[in-house]
Amino acid sequence: MATTAVFRILTKGSGGLKEARVRPPSDIVIKSGSTTLTIDFRNRTDEIVNILLPGGVFDVGGFQANPFIITLQKKGAANDSKVVNIDASAANKSAVHSYKVFCHETFSFAQGNSDPEFIIEN
Repeated sequence: MATTAVFRILTKGSGGLKEARVRPPSDIVIKSGSTTLTIDFRNRTDEIVNILLPGGVFDVGGFQANPFIITLQKKGAANDSKVVNIDASAANKSAVHSYKVFCHETFSFAQGNSDPEFIIEN
């Protein structure tokens, strides 16, 4: 298990039958000592995606965002990925957190096996 979870947003299919997916659908980040836990989101679609993250979990520039949205540009663009730090108080509690990914290429929310999620494990 790692201290960083990496999620890729991609599309599957062709034409009007495309579906947005998150791979892997879930991941586990495990705290080891004072290690900072991070989540790495990567857009591999041909349009922007919006990631809606739960509040009270992430440290964004020294404050807890509650909740907040990350916008990633299409694949190959300068801002097609983003790494966010999990807040220290959230990293000290084992929990499962769901989040949503809206894909502009398919104009739908991406799916994992169900809504994608990340797990903090101590």
